Amino acid sequence: MDHQSLKVLFLTPYFVPDYAAGSMAYAAMAEDLARMGYQVTVLTGMPYYGREKIWEEYVGKFFVREERTGYRVLRVYSYAAPRTNAPARLFSWCLYNLLAAGVGIGLERHNVLFVMNPFTMAGLPMHLLQWLKGARVIYSVEDVYPDALVRAGILKRKLGTGLVDALERSCYRRASCIRVISEGMRESLISRGIPAAKVVTLPYFADTDFIRPLARATALRDRYGLGDKFAVLYAGNMGLIHGVDVVVRAAGLLRNDPEILFVLVGEGMEKPRLEQLARQLYLSNVRFLPMQPIEELPDVLATADVSLVTLKKEFAHESVPSKVYSILASGRPMIACASTGTEIARLVDQSQAGICVDPAAPEDLAKAILKLRSDPARRDAMGNRGRDFVVEHFSREAVSRQLDALIRSVASNGHPR
Repeated sequence: MDHQSLKVLFLTPYFVPDYAAGSMAYAAMAEDLARMGYQVTVLTGMPYYGREKIWEEYVGKFFVREERTGYRVLRVYSYAAPRTNAPARLFSWCLYNLLAAGVGIGLERHNVLFVMNPFTMAGLPMHLLQWLKGARVIYSVEDVYPDALVRAGILKRKLGTGLVDALERSCYRRASCIRVISEGMRESLISRGIPAAKVVTLPYFADTDFIRPLARATALRDRYGLGDKFAVLYAGNMGLIHGVDVVVRAAGLLRNDPEILFVLVGEGMEKPRLEQLARQLYLSNVRFLPMQPIEELPDVLATADVSLVTLKKEFAHESVPSKVYSILASGRPMIACASTGTEIARLVDQSQAGICVDPAAPEDLAKAILKLRSDPARRDAMGNRGRDFVVEHFSREAVSRQLDALIRSVASNGHPR
């Protein structure tokens, strides 16, 4: 099939200007597919992720239609659930499912649905549109459920895990293709009995035109009075799975070094507890900053002398946070709190752009920070290697080409090549 005859519908409750990593990735995919000639629609909710309140321009609106760069966005009413309130978040997802299903039924037939997992995100409209309109489905798996919920301590009862597993497996069965973001995740699904030919690795990427190596004297440093300190940056979600405790505890070990400043940018369920931990340790070398606008991401990353990636040990085997690729694109060295054999460690080893330390050992993280602080030439070399690596293997252009081939194959043959 040629591009002009193909219609693609993205189903996701989060989309730009939401700050969620997935929403930014989907926006780039939609724009690139539209540029290739696809007819692209995004069916999403009103933005609130990262703010816990609906953006001002969307307050009180039940349905909004937007025209973006070559594609359309249809937004349904959203309930802005607090991130610390699990029942409210579940209600918010259920509401999106119901409203998106209602709007989706009234749309023209789309050849391919690109659907965000887990089932609670968009499972109902996915099943209805596939059944009523015969659309083929690419089910985008960014966390394996219910495993992720169990590891995070959210689900413990067998009844709950069994229900989530059954719902996810229904999506796996009905999908023409299951997209995963790492080889570790692909292996995990195959071990659960999913046919290997059905599971395709399509990783996150970095927009290497948008995120570039910039001078470290940034507007962020000026705005928050960071001065010329050696900035150890953690930027992103501070959730249950991210293990950011190790960063605060490493800061405690380096409290007597006046030149090192830990800068934690973002929001998340764990942020209040992390702030409390920093207060309990009487740390003056840690600054918690709010989530910054998407358009300022290059400036945020350029503020770092060293950037950090953390994940709890039980999550790091199969997951690769999107921030890894952004850090590489920024030309800054990385310290990854990730065990040997994990996907993150593999990327660090391949790119030669950083150091890996035990995710549960703040003393190892502190030593790595001191080692890189004392060796500017090594930092520059790591940053340059990381930039070259991501441009070659994980640029937006390279991943968009893979997505194009995948969609055309699924639309034509009903399965990935």
